[in-house]
Amino acid sequence: MLQWDVALFKLINQTLSATWLDGFMIFCSSKYGWLPLYGLLIFLFFRNQPWKTGVAHVLLMMVAFGISDSFTSKVMKPYFKRQRPYITASNYARLPEKSAAEIPKFIEENRTNYGFVSSHASNFFAIMLLASMLLNYRSYRRYILLLIAALVAYSRVYLGKHYPLDVICGGLVGCGIAMGLFFIYHRLILPRLSQ
Repeated sequence: MLQWDVALFKLINQTLSATWLDGFMIFCSSKYGWLPLYGLLIFLFFRNQPWKTGVAHVLLMMVAFGISDSFTSKVMKPYFKRQRPYITASNYARLPEKSAAEIPKFIEENRTNYGFVSSHASNFFAIMLLASMLLNYRSYRRYILLLIAALVAYSRVYLGKHYPLDVICGGLVGCGIAMGLFFIYHRLILPRLSQ
């Protein structure tokens, strides 16, 4: 499994990489690049729904992000302590976000910044899956949101920050959080909003 993980990492990070694609992948991983999408989701939560339902949806999304980010960063990464690809000398990663001069210092400063699981992948899958369920999206609309989450996860491998297994497991964690919160919302919160 780990050999497959390393081989797939090298394929994505090195063989399938191109300088013309670097900027797009950096955008996909950025914290602020997806703000317009978040704004659109908030608008959709309030459109054609009572304001209480819209507020509940926004708060639920914030809870999903908080649980996902905290669980992956404060529980899973310190527990598993899996080094990121750029730390492992034999799998030295291509890091498009860093210049050649910055890389040695970056590696030294991030030796204990563990990678399993990917918080980016977990956060995006939690938010996108939960949003699609709250909006009652089916078929292609749900797939579009999940494709965005998958693109963000892919960018983390492309940029040399994670192994594929980090983002796959991160995505599964995020989906689990989304489904758990939706179940709680459907059973406990939605009936009260309907009163």
